[in-house]
Amino acid sequence: MGQRIVVGDQQLRITNLEIDRRDVVDFFTSVPEEERESRFIHAVELGVFCLQRTTLHLDADFYKRQIQGLLEEVEKRLMVLPQRTQEELAKKIGTDEGQVLAPIKNHVNTVFGEGRRRITEIKKLLEGSLDPDKRSSTLGKALHEVRQMLNPQHKDSIQSRLADITRNDGALVKTVRKVVKDITEPLRLDVDRLTAELRGEETADAVRQQTTLKGEPFQLEVLSELNSWKRITGAQIVYCGPDNKPGDFVIKFAAGTVLERSPFAIVIEAKSDGTRVGRKRATDALAVAIAYRHRSEPAIQSAIYVGKTEAAFAQEVGEWCEMSSTRGLLVACTFEHLVTALRFLIVQRRIQEIRDILPEVDAATILSEIGAIRTSLKKITNIKTQVNAVIEGAETIRTEAEALREEINSALTTIERAIHLVKEKEQPKKLAARAAAG
Repeated sequence: MGQRIVVGDQQLRITNLEIDRRDVVDFFTSVPEEERESRFIHAVELGVFCLQRTTLHLDADFYKRQIQGLLEEVEKRLMVLPQRTQEELAKKIGTDEGQVLAPIKNHVNTVFGEGRRRITEIKKLLEGSLDPDKRSSTLGKALHEVRQMLNPQHKDSIQSRLADITRNDGALVKTVRKVVKDITEPLRLDVDRLTAELRGEETADAVRQQTTLKGEPFQLEVLSELNSWKRITGAQIVYCGPDNKPGDFVIKFAAGTVLERSPFAIVIEAKSDGTRVGRKRATDALAVAIAYRHRSEPAIQSAIYVGKTEAAFAQEVGEWCEMSSTRGLLVACTFEHLVTALRFLIVQRRIQEIRDILPEVDAATILSEIGAIRTSLKKITNIKTQVNAVIEGAETIRTEAEALREEINSALTTIERAIHLVKEKEQPKKLAARAAAG
């Protein structure tokens, strides 16, 4: 395995080095991944700084002891040197004043004194500049500064600086807040805009509940009634109300169901308001609904304007009113007559188709029954008008109205059977004609 730490001239390279110190791992776990490299370099710099000062302190003690030992050894030797030199020279030559060795003795004493002085100066230097235990020494001052930098109680320490930076009004917090604000400001504006739109929608919904736009609950009632009716007829119900365009429902019949030769569709406009819609307004509304929905459903040829109660229409409309336009036959009626209106328009379209296919068919019976339907509907309207004006003793009149409703259903059933018989009679002729053509 190669070296993990390689030191170059100006670079330290660390490869495949694993550190399993728990405190180190815990600290770097809390550091974001993109900051870990810079924080690691900073930790190494701070550690090296502390180690250098600590090592310097230890080395200074070691060198101080070594120097002191050397000085003591030198001092001992110097103490012995004059005496021994004097003794040796005295044996050879005298050292008294005027003798030959007197100058040498004086010189040795001078050297000894100078040596003692220099040793004293060195000791003072060690004590004054290199003693780490004295705050007045140069080394002591440096070590004291390091301790102050690492003392959390000191205002200029690393910990205090970090605390100043990271407090609520610190530079780091201010910078982070600015960056976060710059990033989140567009999101906040979008949230405010969506909130305003939601509030506006709630306000619009409240307005709709106070105006003629509040039609959805009634439309759902109509939808429920149409779904029950389609199980018998096989009609296809398209609910268009949510798009807030003319025509709330489109009732579609494929070719071969209610009509023999072509598809057929009816558009329904449902309103629950009490604005007293007259004949002209109902006709215009249905014409607009037919024109709009005709774009997507060309088979639309009739329309129904249905109100929740009689209060939805003017007196000239009442509970039932037949109208016509260039688009086709129209009916305005209350909710209770909705299915009757659908059956009525289907029968009218069947009669027209039979006349187109079989001009020779006598439709007098069918037309008379349709006349009876119209008469009965008018009677129902008149009777219910009277019922609304009288007191509780008019239950008999209501019963008669219901009986007339049964007559209408019976008449529609008779018409449908007559149409069915016409089709059955015509079927052999069609088969014969096809055989002859074949």
